[in-house]
Amino acid sequence: PAAKEGFSVATESVLSGNIAADGSLVLKVYYSRNDYTITYNVDGKEHKVETYKYGESIAILEAPVKEGYTFSGWDKTGTFEMPAETVTISGTFAINSYKVIYKVDGNVVHETTAEYNSKVDLYDYTPAEGYNFSGWDKEDGFTMPAEDVTVNGTTSLITVTITYEFRGDV
Repeated sequence: PAAKEGFSVATESVLSGNIAADGSLVLKVYYSRNDYTITYNVDGKEHKVETYKYGESIAILEAPVKEGYTFSGWDKTGTFEMPAETVTISGTFAINSYKVIYKVDGNVVHETTAEYNSKVDLYDYTPAEGYNFSGWDKEDGFTMPAEDVTVNGTTSLITVTITYEFRGDV
């Protein structure tokens, strides 16, 4: 039987027969669609494998989700018909950065960014002359979550007691 792309000769095909009185010979050849796989790789690792019949309409898998990361998208988009070969579709994740906002007495004094899950060293704040700084409400070296963070601190006026003495009397 003739080869057909994406098909195999089915086992129910009749490949032998008898010659009829008129000299004709009838052979029945049935074909079945072959199965092929699509492998989705994320960051170089197998994410999911799906099997389809040759010629079947394929919609690309939805983008995976990973906290603190943004998916780049698949390297193949839209819909397509399954070819007569295995297909590999790849994508990658990129780590997100989030804001770290430092406020003292409700006012922004510094802003920076940090990557998700990284350690954050706190900003070294110096208060204005005549003020004490309470410190920050986060621990130094905290782990950056998958969202912006506001770090708060307060200042207080330094109070001084002045004592006047005149000839030994207060």
